[in-house]
Amino acid sequence: MKVLVFLLLALMISIPGFGSVVEEKKFSLEEKAEDVLVIADHQQGDIQIKGGETDRIKLKGYLEVYGEDQAEIRQFYEGVKVEAVREEGKIIIQISRPALLTPGLDHAIHLEILVPHEIDLDIKTGSSRVEIKEIKGSIVFQGAGTILEVKDSSGNIQARGLKGGHIENFSGGKICLSSEEEVTLIEVEGEIYQETKNE
Repeated sequence: MKVLVFLLLALMISIPGFGSVVEEKKFSLEEKAEDVLVIADHQQGDIQIKGGETDRIKLKGYLEVYGEDQAEIRQFYEGVKVEAVREEGKIIIQISRPALLTPGLDHAIHLEILVPHEIDLDIKTGSSRVEIKEIKGSIVFQGAGTILEVKDSSGNIQARGLKGGHIENFSGGKICLSSEEEVTLIEVEGEIYQETKNE
């Protein structure tokens, strides 16, 4: 097992007029791609994944920690770890974090990832927006009130825990969607199974 630790850069920002502090940690990664990209335990923040003419995974992103107590923010900030594990044909992006200390403390992790066009995706996230473009492969997605947008792609989709979404110009085998609200489908081909909360 090979663990790849992200390059981390820190920046402290004060937000005038609100009495709150945001601490921001930037990170980046470039590695040779495997057949599957796994994003494990991402809780909050936006994720953008785009396929390109490359044989590598190129990731950049940043962590934001919000709160009123600078000491608590720093403690949470220092406890967050973002690592990539290469294992059995997969690149697994693992995100670990300490427990939130007070109700006023919150965070978001935003990711932008360039991957090969032909790759399978396995994503687990919480409340966030996920955009996937120009991918040929299987997309397995587990959200929690998440907006999922897929465009100019092909393969299979299995997505649960959606709040809603948009799929455009997609061709594939089986598309299974479980969502609180309707997912808009435009120029989509395949066996479509779409469930909403009211059904």
